[in-house]
Amino acid sequence: MKTILTFLCSLLLVCSGFAKDKQPNVVLIFADDMGYGDVTSYNAKSKIHTPNLDRLAKGGMRFTDAHSASAVCTPSRYALLTGRYSWRTGLKSGVLGGFSQPLIEKGRRTLAHLFQDKGYRTACIGKWHLGMDWAGGMRGEKGHNMRNNSEGIDFTKPIQNTAIVNGFDEFFGIAASLDMPPYVFIRNDRVTEQPTSSLKEEDKGGRQGPAVPGWRHKHVMPTFTDEVISFIQRNRQSPFFVYMPLNAPHTPHAPGDAFVGKSKLDIYGDFMVEVDHHIGRVLDELDRLKLSNNTLVIVTSDNGPETNMYPRRSKFGHDSSSHFLGAKRDNWEGGHRVP
Repeated sequence: MKTILTFLCSLLLVCSGFAKDKQPNVVLIFADDMGYGDVTSYNAKSKIHTPNLDRLAKGGMRFTDAHSASAVCTPSRYALLTGRYSWRTGLKSGVLGGFSQPLIEKGRRTLAHLFQDKGYRTACIGKWHLGMDWAGGMRGEKGHNMRNNSEGIDFTKPIQNTAIVNGFDEFFGIAASLDMPPYVFIRNDRVTEQPTSSLKEEDKGGRQGPAVPGWRHKHVMPTFTDEVISFIQRNRQSPFFVYMPLNAPHTPHAPGDAFVGKSKLDIYGDFMVEVDHHIGRVLDELDRLKLSNNTLVIVTSDNGPETNMYPRRSKFGHDSSSHFLGAKRDNWEGGHRVP
């Protein structure tokens, strides 16, 4: 954690010394539950092929002793954006849900605010998981709980305190993890479609709750990547900061049809191959727009791999934590050392 935040703060100091038309663009990709041992350039024994992450490592810099601020999702995201440990807030343990109240306090400056101060266009595209104020059903509720109950929520009204009040000019994404309702995309402060349905049989693995008609987990990551590419295209003439918190390879593992069987490992391996593919799409677009020489791309993970890595290790010989003890939720190094 200290490594990543120190690096980003140093970057901002560097950025402030450039003329506006020379300031480097920054793309920060925050994978969800990607283990240190899942990336080939970090683990030569990895059974998962990650050519795009490897090409990024080869052409840049690897941090081999970087740690997330927590071994679970919400606290590490809070720390990355605010520079503070989550236990300084009302969230002393666990994570938020899709309908939880905002964790970032009003007036709290974030990493995105610092980029805005330097004239950057900023976007958060992906999994937020830091809470927001949905209209109805939550007034008077105290504390930061993993709330996934949609009772009383009015989806037709604007959502207060989404990412756009936390330093981001644009937000497109989902409220929390891919296994938490509501199963709907949010643009800035409104849902893009009314969630009048529920999860389909093929998308089991998520908690039941409101979903837009035709929602499929496998469409989420490609949609995020499309949105990131669109933002880069629209803002290529000005310095930009894109925070891209992925929904993957977190459960439920939902690789697109083209990736099923690609890893020759299991569905997790296939999902991880797709993660690498979409990171490659972003890199390719930067190349196409001739922005690569003036763009810093940072890829890391919010914590260690899910505990379903253990049967994979014994069955396939693939260790998502590499040689480190433990996994997600653990204080052991496998829970928080990240690529």
